[in-house]
Amino acid sequence: MRAIVNCESYQTSDCFRVPYLASSVLHNEKEKQLVVFAVNRSLEEDMEIQFLPEGFLGARLIRHIELYSDDMKQINSPEMQNIQPKERALCDTQILRKHSWNMLVYQYDT
Repeated sequence: MRAIVNCESYQTSDCFRVPYLASSVLHNEKEKQLVVFAVNRSLEEDMEIQFLPEGFLGARLIRHIELYSDDMKQINSPEMQNIQPKERALCDTQILRKHSWNMLVYQYDT
């Protein structure tokens, strides 16, 4: 599916503009779900998102999984899994925390 993203961006050292939000959307027709994978590239700011799917009546968020650590140097090892995907609470406004990976699952009626 084609996602249209409207967000702030930053400039790289070679003068490219990079949006803070990287995302892709998958359509699971069998389960009547839209799955959004989103990365907040900002190192300092959380980001509020709005997902407005056209043509999917009654689309509602049913799950938000996040991979996040406030410590950018924290790592996982075979002995210790410090950073793990965690279920986030569903709210009226979904927030992607700074430098986080997210999976948001939306269920729709038709």
